[in-house]
Amino acid sequence: MLPVVSFSVTREDSLRYLAATGEDDAHWPGLIPPLALGSLVLAALQEEMPLPEGVFHSSQEFDFLEAVPFNSTMDLSIAVERRAERAGTVYTTVGLDLRYEDRTVCTGHATVVLPPARVLAGAS
Repeated sequence: MLPVVSFSVTREDSLRYLAATGEDDAHWPGLIPPLALGSLVLAALQEEMPLPEGVFHSSQEFDFLEAVPFNSTMDLSIAVERRAERAGTVYTTVGLDLRYEDRTVCTGHATVVLPPARVLAGAS
């Protein structure tokens, strides 16, 4: 398990996300859009676990359990759930648990892949 990461999302953060996606902010009065929250969770993950060159993000899954208001402090827990190697390719899946106050508001999984050529390059 990595150290817990605390962060908050402002209205301005949400508006930047909504502008990029073209979604109307009227759908989320005073609340962080769930997929904006998911994007920021992945950004926090990458800050805590910098990825080596050549790694690519292959999948993600989120379950949003509760809406979160702007400027709320949230705590993100990240744990490696699985690491597997197949034909020289390394697959790593992490579990994500996002808490607001005393409640889990989002859970998820993200998988990254390190292709064989990158594994060999890093070994030398």
